[in-house]
Amino acid sequence: MTAAEILQNNKSPAESGVDLASSSLRYDYQVESLNESDHYGRLLSRIGCNKRVLELGSSTGYLSQAMTERGCSVTGVEIDPDAAEVARARGFEVHVLDLDFIDLSKHFAGRSFDAVLLADVLEHLRSPEQTLKQLATLLAPDGLIVASIPHGTHGDIRMAALLGRLPFRPMGLLDHTHVRFFTRSLVEKLFVESGYDIVQLERNRWSTGYTEVSFEAPRTLPPDLAGLKHLLDCDPEADTYQFIVQAKLSQPLTENLPAVDVAVIDTPLQRADDLYHQALKLMKYDQSKLRFWFCSGTAAEDKIEIADRPGKETPNFADSDFRSFRFLDRKGVDTIPEHASQCRLQVADSQWGSPATNNIGKILKRIALGTNAPYIFVLTADTLPAATCLQKLVTEAEQLACGKERILLTARAEIALTCEEEGGSACLTGGKDSEGNLSWHEFAGMLIPRELLLTADLSAPGRSAPQEKGTAASPDGATISTGPGTPCALSQAQGDYAPKENLKEFRKREYGLPTDGDSLLDSSFMTNLAQAQDFCFRLWQCGARVKEGSGTYFANGPRLPQGSAEERFFDGLRLRRRWGTNRQFLSFARYIIGRAWREGGAWQSLKFLNHTLAAALLEPPSNLPQASPAKELVGFHGPYARHTGA
Repeated sequence: MTAAEILQNNKSPAESGVDLASSSLRYDYQVESLNESDHYGRLLSRIGCNKRVLELGSSTGYLSQAMTERGCSVTGVEIDPDAAEVARARGFEVHVLDLDFIDLSKHFAGRSFDAVLLADVLEHLRSPEQTLKQLATLLAPDGLIVASIPHGTHGDIRMAALLGRLPFRPMGLLDHTHVRFFTRSLVEKLFVESGYDIVQLERNRWSTGYTEVSFEAPRTLPPDLAGLKHLLDCDPEADTYQFIVQAKLSQPLTENLPAVDVAVIDTPLQRADDLYHQALKLMKYDQSKLRFWFCSGTAAEDKIEIADRPGKETPNFADSDFRSFRFLDRKGVDTIPEHASQCRLQVADSQWGSPATNNIGKILKRIALGTNAPYIFVLTADTLPAATCLQKLVTEAEQLACGKERILLTARAEIALTCEEEGGSACLTGGKDSEGNLSWHEFAGMLIPRELLLTADLSAPGRSAPQEKGTAASPDGATISTGPGTPCALSQAQGDYAPKENLKEFRKREYGLPTDGDSLLDSSFMTNLAQAQDFCFRLWQCGARVKEGSGTYFANGPRLPQGSAEERFFDGLRLRRRWGTNRQFLSFARYIIGRAWREGGAWQSLKFLNHTLAAALLEPPSNLPQASPAKELVGFHGPYARHTGA
């Protein structure tokens, strides 16, 4: 059946019964609604009305028709002449072009478009960055790229690969004509390196186990492997089916922004590997004003490396030991390796918590003593910042500083789970008020003014200098080494910092902060999340604000809750005892003891009763009235009450 016959029969190509596996006709779709519940409705609402639109991969013109009905003037580009014939028969201007072998900037020279639509197109191209660069010359001054891109590591693809399958099909996540596969980080890389700023990134979601790639096995895993499914569920991107990107031509860097030190802290599950370093290079900021502190180890023995730029190299391919390969001779019979029968996942913690990570409080205080930068931007290796994240946060912080407002800014997590949506996965943010203040937050994505981290008793000049070239002695004696290719050394930073007045008086005059104690950061909590929450409380009590900025960060793999269940609950009890009311403390204690009784019986509940008594005896209440933001938003009230410490 030809394209003309399909159109004449008033049927979609998919309904015609012809083999469409290798034709763009298979993508024909009847757009029935233009609302947020429909993928194409979401795309077209981002395009808007009355625009000059260039649609790449226009297929049969089904989206061109919908945009035309909204007052748009649409020009299509399609590789399949049959699909283009259908679109032309519908009255649209369509150019039959192969995007891998055509220069769009020359083909459409002299024309300008308000928007370019790429609905599931970039993954079909060998060089999508080349196409995006060509489009830059065709966009109007405030033109917009709107693109949808399938997620190449959806949970179902990961499970299928784990079980030895890659189920390619004519359509969907594993469309057999896809030549590129994208993660959230690779989407960022594609657009940034092509000369664009991502102004908005959204997601279409399809639950793991229910896409066209899925099959029955992942939902019926044996007990020894069921934990892998739970680990997958802890990745906020696991059920992302498609990314929806809005991008504009990159704007010049904001001038006169101050220096920033970036602290990247490893977690037990994630390391700042070579891919992480590549992502850091995409940060849109004056690189000469950035310095990086890569932190790893444990609370007892931390290791910090300093570098003036990210630079970890990819492992050398020649380092592979090819002698370990096994080959089957003509007469031999291949056998399963001996170790394969021993591969059984051991679930150490039924609550699926990760071991407590580095002691971030102590690390940040040491970094603050080793730098002159007015801000420290904190990242954990299980998160990555959007390219414009830091620039947006610092710009906002500088504007607020001009108004003498004491504030700690945090980046916004791109995926925010509510109580009802939590479903066992790690919650990234809680509720927010109308001003964007956080209900609670972790250290990842925090932009912290350096003064908030300095201690009162280690502020005077004359701290110890490095003992030898390439290393520096931190105030507490830990070794800090400079990374390859970096000219900076801790001694230089320490020597330059010589306050003209006692830091206690400076903190009291400028910030109204308490002058006793060693820092606003309390490192005695068992989990870093509790340390971050306590830090926010202390700032609120000092009259400062903790506000969510316009910058965003996103997940870099699974994000397990920190610490064991006991450690998280004990920290929750301590936070309520210190900052909350007796009613809040007892209510939370009743909740966790009751949960322990249901899940572990009398012995388990007795253990948590002991934790409650220990928290009541060891943790002194602050005896300060709760600041209004803390009272309403920290998670001690309302539907988010159980998040803090749980």
